Amino acid sequence: MLLNSFKIAFRNLFRYKTYTLINIAGLTVGIGSFIIIFLFVQYELGFDRQHQNYHNIYRIHNTLNLTEGGYTYPTCTSILPVKAAAEVPGVEQYVRLLKAGIGFDNQAVIKIDKKSFKESKIFFADSTLFEIFSFKLLDGAPEKVLAWPNTVVLTKSTAYKYFGDENPIGKVITLTGRQELDFKVTGIAEDVPSDSHIHFDILLSMSTIRNIEGVENFLNTWENDGFYSYLLLKAGANPNEVDKVLEHLCLTYGPEERLKFLNPDLFPLKKIHLYSNLRNEIEPNGNIQQIYIFIIIAIFIIIIASINYINLSTSIAARRSLEVGIRKVFGAARGQLIRQYLSESLILAVISAILAPVMVEIFLPYFNQITNRELHFVFFENLPLILTLAGIILFIGILSGSYPAFVLSSFRPVEVLKGHFEKGKNISEPFRKTLVIFQFAISIILIIGAWTIYQQIIYLNNKPLGFQKENLVIIRNSNNTLTPKLEVFKTGLLQNPAIQHVGASFSVPGGLRPIILAYSDQIPDGEAMNLAGINIDFDYLKTLGIKIIEGRNFDPLMKTDSNHAVILNKRGVMELRIEDNPVGQTIEMILGNDTVRKKVIGIVEDINFEPLYRPTEGAFFAPFFPFYTYIFVRIDGKNKRETLAFLEDKWAEFVPSEPFEYSFLKDDLNSLYRQEEKLGRIILYLSVLAIFIAVLGLYGLSSYAIIQRSREIGIRKVLGASVSNILFLFSGKYLRMIMIANVIAWPVAYLALDNWLNNFIFHTRINFTVFLITALLVTLLALLTVLMKIIQLTRINPVASLKHE
Repeated sequence: MLLNSFKIAFRNLFRYKTYTLINIAGLTVGIGSFIIIFLFVQYELGFDRQHQNYHNIYRIHNTLNLTEGGYTYPTCTSILPVKAAAEVPGVEQYVRLLKAGIGFDNQAVIKIDKKSFKESKIFFADSTLFEIFSFKLLDGAPEKVLAWPNTVVLTKSTAYKYFGDENPIGKVITLTGRQELDFKVTGIAEDVPSDSHIHFDILLSMSTIRNIEGVENFLNTWENDGFYSYLLLKAGANPNEVDKVLEHLCLTYGPEERLKFLNPDLFPLKKIHLYSNLRNEIEPNGNIQQIYIFIIIAIFIIIIASINYINLSTSIAARRSLEVGIRKVFGAARGQLIRQYLSESLILAVISAILAPVMVEIFLPYFNQITNRELHFVFFENLPLILTLAGIILFIGILSGSYPAFVLSSFRPVEVLKGHFEKGKNISEPFRKTLVIFQFAISIILIIGAWTIYQQIIYLNNKPLGFQKENLVIIRNSNNTLTPKLEVFKTGLLQNPAIQHVGASFSVPGGLRPIILAYSDQIPDGEAMNLAGINIDFDYLKTLGIKIIEGRNFDPLMKTDSNHAVILNKRGVMELRIEDNPVGQTIEMILGNDTVRKKVIGIVEDINFEPLYRPTEGAFFAPFFPFYTYIFVRIDGKNKRETLAFLEDKWAEFVPSEPFEYSFLKDDLNSLYRQEEKLGRIILYLSVLAIFIAVLGLYGLSSYAIIQRSREIGIRKVLGASVSNILFLFSGKYLRMIMIANVIAWPVAYLALDNWLNNFIFHTRINFTVFLITALLVTLLALLTVLMKIIQLTRINPVASLKHE
């Protein structure tokens, strides 16, 4: 019986070739899109799951409590995890990571013989790292490779870069800086998998720090910060209880003046990638909101594809009604007919599921390029995907086939054989219209969403920031090597007429900067404000085009400006409560272990140094220590290639031992919003696929409706009706459906986009022109779809049309 149903199903699918092809095309695109999104979501949810003990590993986060609010960051003091492992019963082991590079982009210079390499994925790490994490070692024992001072582990690709095919074990690399430190290679690790929130190329033994002059006690104090610290909890340990004990440790051992910096809490390793987007993350993380968006879109695309099958099946019900009547007369039960139509639906779903992987293989490399991910499609090794795809086939086959199956099988044979089918047809008409409206509503929402996301990206890239980001070259002074010769270097650069200004700073706009506690006479005793400290030279403000709105700039002729002057932004003035005549007032701040007094000599606007999804901070500008990680060069932009070559030559002249590395500030700032740009591009592509599937369905639906009225079209042509007259007559109901789809889609799109834009402190307004243009585009697309079929029919001789029915 079942085999017979499938035979008849194949026969009917071949009989109605156009509708079969439309259904297969729509379902293939829908299932293929779903598979790609599934692989992406699976990849994102699988971050850090390669570690055997991932469910028991937690990172220590810390909250800085301020007079006005506070914020959480992913690092803590060096001694806290040591105390936790020693005194907290639920803690089995700890590991700390400390960025070994200089500056907030973690740049370090490695020397091997006479060659120099700039590295950014370089950390000091405890010897327990390979015991807690399951990073694979290719050479060396996990408990020994970082056990001694001045030892180093390289990844496989880094070892090859440094030593080629030679055996790297026992070789020596040199970390340059204030001191040159030699490290012996004791281990080689497999390159870190892409689905890890930690990526390293070089791991230096943490115990080396104890032998570095000037920082011998750095690991044993509560006075520092910046350590990414992970605790491996014992099986069954309650992280909430461990949290409480960590707080008790801070209160017991932490200095009183540091308690506002010591508010630890545990964060599970498995949630870091999607749920932790704090300042100073090891590297940018993902976002769980994007995962939800993609899941919803994937489900919608499958639903749109399923709707096509329902609509097309019910629309050809009239042509199959005679078949139903005859089969019922010959004794076919309704259950048999239902099985018949469900088998057709299942066959279509299976064929589409077989074709969908071809689409995935074609488009997955492009998707990887957009998302900067390494997704792999190995179907038979991915059990969750197999089970999900099986569920989709059943969903499409049963749910999509159920409505047409029950509608067609309900026809009364006597009425059908007499040709009285109009009543049955009218029953499904409102349902089909509802489904078409739903299809286009989803497509409209996706198009409006993609367009608005792009508008937000354009807004972020072009919003005035309070400084001039164009034609500003940033040179990395990673080891601070150039700083003693900075003034001579600047003089040499300014001899080139293409170079307008040169300045220097420890931090870069869009990156992090030191947090400094500051006081004023207007702030109550015991309270302090947290200001972003931007360490600059005297030419920095002029080079970036930052205007002084009150007071003056730093003056090299004023000797006191080097040590006792400071420039505040307006928010810093407000937070210090010195709004009345701020210029000339004195403030205090803690620099290192010293409290220093500085005189306010100038005020600038609230410049947006932070990414625009964060609020503007109170900040001060001052040359408060002789360390400049970045050299800023303002060029005229006319002959960039020649100017960059000149800069490289000058760098080689002053710093021959280190490679020249530069970027343009505008490009660096635009890269901050790359994640949003990727989201917009993906949603745009998915919206195109959704509208393609919806248009396929509309084409099939309108084709049948027009063919049914081919005799009427022939009569109207004979009576002199033009193509435009016929188009206007037949497109009316489709225009009404598109209008209703817009009425439904607009408020949904507005609410969703308003919620998304509120994630940004600075954001564009929702542009209703986008809504109108989207409505116009979708309407024109629908009309063109209907017009194609009408033109095809109007070319037929009216005599043939009159014979059709």
